[in-house]
Amino acid sequence: MTKRELIDEIARLNPTASADFLAEFPASDLTAYLERLKWAHPPEEAAVDVFDELEPAEAQPGPIRLVS
Repeated sequence: MTKRELIDEIARLNPTASADFLAEFPASDLTAYLERLKWAHPPEEAAVDVFDELEPAEAQPGPIRLVS
């Protein structure tokens, strides 16, 4: 990636980082930072909603009674 592409990708993942600030760093540092950001922000399709994986609860045979 070019330095400009690194800065654009970092800004997409961290909108608080200004392009002027990021431009002060060498490309090697930007690459390392981008890798950390990617680790912290995995792609949405990689995220699994555990509730989608659960089976619906079976119906209870009767009312629930509290026992002390």
